[in-house]
Amino acid sequence: MDPRSMEALIARLPDGDLEALEGLYRDFHPAVLSYSRLLLRDGADAEDNAQDTFLKVWAKAATYRPGGSPKAWILGIARNGALDRLRRNGRAIPVDDVAEDEPALAEDRSAARSAEALDLQAALRILEPADRRIVLLRAVAGLTLQEAARLTGLPTSTVHWRYRRALKTLGARLAEGEGP
Repeated sequence: MDPRSMEALIARLPDGDLEALEGLYRDFHPAVLSYSRLLLRDGADAEDNAQDTFLKVWAKAATYRPGGSPKAWILGIARNGALDRLRRNGRAIPVDDVAEDEPALAEDRSAARSAEALDLQAALRILEPADRRIVLLRAVAGLTLQEAARLTGLPTSTVHWRYRRALKTLGARLAEGEGP
């Protein structure tokens, strides 16, 4: 969905348009849920955070400033909700340390996908926290460079450089793992 269509849906929310909320939910729920799982490392908390995110989007729609990035705005609400949830539960995990310890990807019944998730988690650990966050925002949440820049507070050129550097680092790491 393009940003103008997303903004049009957000603009309809203050009038109580449930179809607009449904459209946003349908398009953004997977990204919000994945991002929440990465931040919270708990499937049930992530589900709750995703639901809460859309309730907050509904409640705060009138505060959205057109011309921004709807995707980054929604993921920012998800991030803030996850941090609040961590604080409430006494689990103060710095956001920059996401993907450090245990796998936080979706609960997966498939052993092959679980192994791939562990490999990805191990590969992500070699990145600096800021680079890891940019990779997760781009690859998991599907943000553009500009949206990731807004969410991280970094210039777009810096996000672009860090993303390319991180991918190069990950590529080299994965190539090492494939050798004899």
